[in-house]
Amino acid sequence: GLRPGDVEQRDEQTRKLVEIYANYEDQCQREGVVDFAELMLRSYELLRDNPAVREHYQHRFRHILVDEFQDTDPLQLEIFWRLCGEPMDGADPADWQTYRIRPGALFLVGDPKQAIYRFRGADVAAYVRARNAIRAQGAQNLLSISTNFRSCAGILSFVNKRFEPHMSEDKGQPGFTALDPFHPDPAHGLCVTALPVACAGVFPTPS
Repeated sequence: GLRPGDVEQRDEQTRKLVEIYANYEDQCQREGVVDFAELMLRSYELLRDNPAVREHYQHRFRHILVDEFQDTDPLQLEIFWRLCGEPMDGADPADWQTYRIRPGALFLVGDPKQAIYRFRGADVAAYVRARNAIRAQGAQNLLSISTNFRSCAGILSFVNKRFEPHMSEDKGQPGFTALDPFHPDPAHGLCVTALPVACAGVFPTPS
């Protein structure tokens, strides 16, 4: 969400990257083209710097649903908040975190365990900030849906046991919510089995 002139140049590598960014931006400007990142940045700047435009689109898009919210980047998060919220009295309108979401304006669906798109700018920290901001407006605004309809109890027990220690908030993760089974274990057959898989041509020794 930063223009080249707003990026802090901490070292030579950062300086070089900012130079490349500025040259790329100038070339796009000369050719009259924009990429996806530029579309988002311009949308953000438009909503941030033009209250009349923001109010227009708030009335046009009165209800917004965002699925797979864990794949949201920080810039998209701010766009949603500016479209669906209003700055609180006396607060700085430039700070999106002071915006209070209008009742019924924003519906988010996400699972932080599925956040896998960091390589393209998605940041699960944006999910956590949004969750905390919504909780601050009222804990009743958060609904945890933990029932799993795809897997039987044995598989979910296996998954819960192995993921919970690594996804706790004290390890810098969004926190772990155990999955609850809808389907019981089958009467016959295995739910989970460990298969010997060759690694570099060597099979593991059964323990």
